Amino acid sequence: MTIPNGTFFGETSEGSPVRAFDISGDGLSARMIEWGAVLQDLRLDGVDRPLTLGFPTMAGYLADGQHIGAVVGRVANRLSGGRFSVNGVPGLATRNIGGRDTLHGGAHGWGRRLWRAVEGDGRRVVLRLDDPDGAEGFPGAVAAECAYEIAGGALRITMTAAASAPTIVNATHHAYFNLTGENAVDDHEIAIFADRLTPLNERLMPTGAVEAVARASDLRAMSRLGRRVIDVNYVLSDTRRDAPEEAARLRGGGVDMRLSATAPGLQVYTGDNLTGAFAPRAGLCLEPQYWPDAPNHPCFPSIEIGPDRPYREVIELAFART
Repeated sequence: MTIPNGTFFGETSEGSPVRAFDISGDGLSARMIEWGAVLQDLRLDGVDRPLTLGFPTMAGYLADGQHIGAVVGRVANRLSGGRFSVNGVPGLATRNIGGRDTLHGGAHGWGRRLWRAVEGDGRRVVLRLDDPDGAEGFPGAVAAECAYEIAGGALRITMTAAASAPTIVNATHHAYFNLTGENAVDDHEIAIFADRLTPLNERLMPTGAVEAVARASDLRAMSRLGRRVIDVNYVLSDTRRDAPEEAARLRGGGVDMRLSATAPGLQVYTGDNLTGAFAPRAGLCLEPQYWPDAPNHPCFPSIEIGPDRPYREVIELAFART
């Protein structure tokens, strides 16, 4: 096993060094940093701009509240009231949305933590986070890894987690895509290969129902995104798939992107609440994950894991020039 040296990117607010790692191949190049296991830069040969949003320095990431490019967990998306249960035992996560609900694992979730590179070469890097028992209110110690690899003409992101005791894990990758380099993603064309979604209540929490996509939310045919405002989970399947299957397609600025995933859901977010360095709608999130608030809806696919039931999900991002 080769442990890469990386290059110095900056420091955390506590003064710990953060390294950056570059991988390339098959016409793609990517840079990751240890803070939040962030995908800091992603490029396609022949295209003179990055394909995802990223900050040039650590200062941007330390001030960021939008999880730009990060791996989010231990539980991505929302938990109503911060409530969950594991093997029938109730728990309460840190509530970081108005003191009422939990978003993306709490105030100090995985996207706001320092990971460390443990393996890598010119085409692959593996980042690791040891999440202790009780972190943000979640039981069990978890050893999480995120492997970035360029293979088969795609960037493959493999997220794994091994737990010391029964717990819950629902991680996702929170890249904001912008293929055109324009200030907003409105001119992108998009397709989401799902005919159902999990509708939300006024607090943006799933109601527990699963509904067919309505006309306004039906994106199965490639169409211009326009001014659609979207922040909802599309249902890709009722269970995890064994291998990545195509879930979405995005096109713009002479670039075509195909997203495949093993997860049964895809959160689509048009970035309308972006602030600071990035204007609203400057990037589009496509987040493969389990359905949000799953512990509070018994009919949703379970996110419970344990010592004999590890977590593993794969995302593949394939790019081509058009």
